[in-house]
Amino acid sequence: MIRSSTTGFLLTFLLSLSALSLLYRPLLVSPNTYYFSAGGDGLQAYYTSLYHIKYDTSYHRFEGMNYPYGDHVLYTANPLLTNVVKAFSEYVYDISNYTVGILNLSMLLSLMVCALVYYLLLSSLRVEPLYAALAATGIAFLSPQVDRMHGHLALVYEFFLPMLFWLMLRFDRKPTHGKSLVIGLFLLVCALTHLYFYGLMALVLTGYWAWQWLFEQRFRRPLWAVGHYALQVVIAYAVFTGWLLLTDPVTDRSRYPWGFFAYHASWEGVFLPINQPLGRLIHEHLIPIREVSHEGIAYIGLTAVGFLVVLLGSGLFFLIRHQKFSWLRWTGDPLLNALFWTSVVCLLLSFGWPFTWAPSDRLVYYVPFFRQLRSIGRFNWVFFYVINWLAFVWIYRTAGRLPLRSVRGVWLVLPLLLLYYEAFENNRGVGASLQNKLPDYADYALALPQNDWIRQVNPAQVQAIVPHPYFHLGSESVWLEAFPVYAYLLSLHTGLPLTAVHMPRTSLGQTYRNLPLALEPYRPYPLLDELPDARPLLLMIDTVEMNTVGRTMLHHARPVSQLNRLVVAELPLRQLAALPREQAQRTWAAWDTLRRPPQENLWATPAGAAFVYQSFDEEDSAAAYQGAGGKRIPLNGGVLYEGSVPSQASRCLLTFWMADIAQDLYARTLVDVQFLDTTHTPVSSQRFSAFRELATLDGPWALFEAPVEVPPSATSVRITCSNVAPGAPLLDIDELMIRPVGVDLYQKTDRTIAKNDRFYPFYLTQ
Repeated sequence: MIRSSTTGFLLTFLLSLSALSLLYRPLLVSPNTYYFSAGGDGLQAYYTSLYHIKYDTSYHRFEGMNYPYGDHVLYTANPLLTNVVKAFSEYVYDISNYTVGILNLSMLLSLMVCALVYYLLLSSLRVEPLYAALAATGIAFLSPQVDRMHGHLALVYEFFLPMLFWLMLRFDRKPTHGKSLVIGLFLLVCALTHLYFYGLMALVLTGYWAWQWLFEQRFRRPLWAVGHYALQVVIAYAVFTGWLLLTDPVTDRSRYPWGFFAYHASWEGVFLPINQPLGRLIHEHLIPIREVSHEGIAYIGLTAVGFLVVLLGSGLFFLIRHQKFSWLRWTGDPLLNALFWTSVVCLLLSFGWPFTWAPSDRLVYYVPFFRQLRSIGRFNWVFFYVINWLAFVWIYRTAGRLPLRSVRGVWLVLPLLLLYYEAFENNRGVGASLQNKLPDYADYALALPQNDWIRQVNPAQVQAIVPHPYFHLGSESVWLEAFPVYAYLLSLHTGLPLTAVHMPRTSLGQTYRNLPLALEPYRPYPLLDELPDARPLLLMIDTVEMNTVGRTMLHHARPVSQLNRLVVAELPLRQLAALPREQAQRTWAAWDTLRRPPQENLWATPAGAAFVYQSFDEEDSAAAYQGAGGKRIPLNGGVLYEGSVPSQASRCLLTFWMADIAQDLYARTLVDVQFLDTTHTPVSSQRFSAFRELATLDGPWALFEAPVEVPPSATSVRITCSNVAPGAPLLDIDELMIRPVGVDLYQKTDRTIAKNDRFYPFYLTQ
């Protein structure tokens, strides 16, 4: 029997190190060799960290994406650690080439630190050191944050929440302002790692103080309590937001991130081993388990589930027999009572309650704190750590009341066996899946033959990289996805920034000044007026995946190098600026070849083709893209069009112009197309997200163009829109067309030629 707490701490260190070596040995031996993710958010985290450390001249600005604007370093992955490495590399010794290894080791070692902190939590409640060491190691490796190593690297740090509990325990036993200040500084460190940690911890501390005020007598001194709460929660927030206000000029980030209703938790992800053999057995042979969001999985383990069943049963019995609510203080410890009930609140919030009960998704948008949370499911982490802490304390204390030594042994050992089995399953295969080798990235000297194409690029002759297919992720308004591996590679080896974006909460205004690079050439590119010099842009085109936009740009560029299907070419700014003019000239030239009689002021090719056109000139709306008027409808539930469909057409294109596209939430408008038969019975329906169907932009207006399948029995169509924007916003639309695929529609107005809803004034041809 181990009596010394120090010996128990050392045992925890050895146990966790052994478990880490067993499960992740190759990663520990060669941390700088592997990338935990070869794509997605994980690779983006490595890229932003490496670029910021190697090339950025400021500690609070990241210039590797969203050129020429860049963004605040807060919106990269793990800004605190990357800035520490950056400062050390600049002022002490250059360790920038070891950034990948430093990030990897920090994540792996956080498992050990979590076990050590958890040992302190258990031993502080008089759990014998040996049992505390064994339980702490198992709980650390069962943590739901292990899965974050596949992508959300800054969310991996398992020890953050247990460390907060330990600091709160120290404060609760003997409150001092110094301890409150330490808690506040710790929250600031966590916030600078990932802002979600601050949200979780602020909620835990708020719950703690609310409990003390409502149910405990000792902290009912208003000024004293407010002072400590300010030190613990408010000051960290003030420092963080103050730094952001002083260093971030952007004021138009989305206030309504997408994901609250997609990334919430469910009870199955907390109480059932979904990703383990037992869960698969239940799903295949007993009861089907519904699919749950990966963001909401925080399985607490069979031991904690059993403890919770006993707890709920005893609590219900107590309430029925005694009809008292003193059971709320069931732990006998004010801190543990507060943490338990706060963790229950966090669990319910992770389910999206009460917002998922509301008749409309819009309710959450009226609650500023929660509407900022993209992944509310992560709040169940608090419940995981608290319930396992309480479960193993209860198991150990209960063992002392059991009569037989053999029974006590089984009582203590069985939960540990279950815990270690489930912890092993939680990590099974994870180490192998993290062993992604990207030698091209680590080839800092460009000595590998496969990187010859990069050596042929002269970074001094160009100013930024424009990849195609284009990607723009994170603005919460537009989602353009592509495979960015080679774009990141070229950027890291040349120091050239990307115009493309994969960062959260990008400025809406900057997004829509950037986006024309990915869309049809139509109007002068606003980005050209904001470039710092006249050097060309560097195109990087995937010739297999490229669309018409990429093909057009490549036609005007000078090839520099090539890697298989990847072509790198210089695009002079004057050539880019000429693309809208050339498109206008082609349209005017095509018009001159037409000799067709008019149909509703439109000329169709081939002649006689059926189509639908609504100019909305008769509508009483001040906002019109062309003509005398446009149509104004409610953004949520408005009818864009209801009427006939082109006859004998099976595939059509629906196009219309929509205003205020850069306004928050507008691009997330859903367009529903419902086809009806002669009896007005629906025969089919399709739904489109506006941001996925943008063809081109013209100032605040965007051209929506989507392919629709027309059933043979359809005689009419009803087109409506919906949006979760709060209030009662209005949507202005204009120039609606439904035309068969392969049919071109021309229109001539005063010194303007239009083709397929694109309007080219004569001045644009000059």
